[in-house]
Amino acid sequence: MLPSQATDPYLVTSNAPRALEVSDLVIIQIVGPADLGYRVVMSIAAPPSSINAACNAGSFLEGPAPIQTILLQWRKALRPRPNSLLIIAGPSSPLLSVPSSFPHAMRWVIETPQTLGLASKPFSLARFEARVEERLIAETARVPSSAPWGIVIDMDWMLLSPASSANASVWGSTTQRLGNSAAAGVLCFYHRRHMPERVLLAGLHAHTTVVAEDGCHVNPYYLPDTLAADPSARPRLDHWLAYISPNLITERQMDAAPAQGTSLRLLSSDNDASNSSEPRPHDTSDERWKVRCFGGLRIYLANGERIAWQGKAAASRKVRCLFAFLLLRGSKGATAEELIEMLWPGAHAETLAANRLHHSINSLRRALLPTPDPATKAERVKARLHPYVLRQDGRYALRPPGNTWIDVEDFEQLCRQGGTLLKEGALDEALLCLESALKLYSGDLFEDLPAAFTESRDPDWCWSQRYWFREMYFKVHRDCAVVHRLQGNYLLAIQHCQKALERDSACEIAHSELLRVYAAQGRREALERQFRLYKLALPTAGQIQSNIAVQSLYVELMRQLNSGKPRE
Repeated sequence: MLPSQATDPYLVTSNAPRALEVSDLVIIQIVGPADLGYRVVMSIAAPPSSINAACNAGSFLEGPAPIQTILLQWRKALRPRPNSLLIIAGPSSPLLSVPSSFPHAMRWVIETPQTLGLASKPFSLARFEARVEERLIAETARVPSSAPWGIVIDMDWMLLSPASSANASVWGSTTQRLGNSAAAGVLCFYHRRHMPERVLLAGLHAHTTVVAEDGCHVNPYYLPDTLAADPSARPRLDHWLAYISPNLITERQMDAAPAQGTSLRLLSSDNDASNSSEPRPHDTSDERWKVRCFGGLRIYLANGERIAWQGKAAASRKVRCLFAFLLLRGSKGATAEELIEMLWPGAHAETLAANRLHHSINSLRRALLPTPDPATKAERVKARLHPYVLRQDGRYALRPPGNTWIDVEDFEQLCRQGGTLLKEGALDEALLCLESALKLYSGDLFEDLPAAFTESRDPDWCWSQRYWFREMYFKVHRDCAVVHRLQGNYLLAIQHCQKALERDSACEIAHSELLRVYAAQGRREALERQFRLYKLALPTAGQIQSNIAVQSLYVELMRQLNSGKPRE
């Protein structure tokens, strides 16, 4: 039975008890400081014996995790109970400490995400599933008594590469298949302190069961595969309303056209031109994009195919700039006049510029649709029915498919989470977030687009954001260096600072941290040499005199070395 009032505004409460069904999920949300223990703020309790034996479970942890207790609750709920567990986790995962103290005699097999293909390129969940099944078959053939198996996964593997986290929205179908075919059940651990919110929300939708210290609980926010990948809001809403009570779903609601839209914050707006109920061809629920904005602009479809920009070089550049401009403008879009001013600044022939824009819009629409099969003789998609480039109320807007992943969003969140964890003194978790952010930053924002478009200050649609992301990149390298210095890993700290200086030889925060590293090592000559290099680099940044803060830091560090003061 649910508590009478939930503390999370996104959680729905009910006082009516209900029996668990095979299609139910269980999600447990645990909050509270570690010294007070964990407490469940929302749950629907049910007898463990009624939970589907091939359950697909998740656990959402914050702070020191009671992993052993959660594993015991999960194992008790499974039918049949597993005799062996396959642990998929990295070398620093807290899961690795469980086997030595687990109270039940079990067989444990430990694999890293890398050996099972979760860090391989090109990324493939099908390959991962096949390798897991092969490993379980081989282990069972070697030790027949090891079956049945349970699979326990530390979800930090999603921070290994951009391709990993981009597939968070389809992870649920993978765990469901493994739980139905290869194992008695699958349990995934999500670390709320350092995982991106988008990944956590995808996990909330992915699992039919969530496990906490007090047992397994029904998850009312589970979404079947078809709904999790659907860009429309209405089917999800109807699914959740039906979960609360079938009486909440009327015949009119079930027949209504789905409300279209995207959940990406980058593309959200109060005036969402993309919220159209007009049915659109090619807008399939299984389509999603992976958009890489750092470095060269790249767009990948759900099947891994990269969108190719057709046409002459000059026309192709303008089409890519058009996509980038509309992407950053979000669902508020832009008028034809704004697009013309960006692509053809100062154009005097209005009719000619309007015709050029019309041609560029059509080229963008063709590029974003799957390549038609000549055998089908597919008709040209009408502009008003195009699923991704819309025109409404005189404005053009880009509406990506549902579950589209954009690297800049994860980069920003990982940077902020890493900075917060660093201030809290959680060095290992901070480093995990910060280094994951660096993997996303493959170059400046849209650095392959012509400077005439991206560095324009009127309109300034790209330059200021590019500068901001670049500064964040420098700060992340600095923060990584700080963590390594505090942990005594001086070589790694130096490498992070040097990578920042490779992009900007006058980067003051990188020079300052290098001074601190050399002082911590007691290397007086290296400290003096670094300060000279800093002063030599100043002209490249248009500076004549050194920053007073950097100079004061150098003087203070030299004074400490000369006085023999213990180094931090």
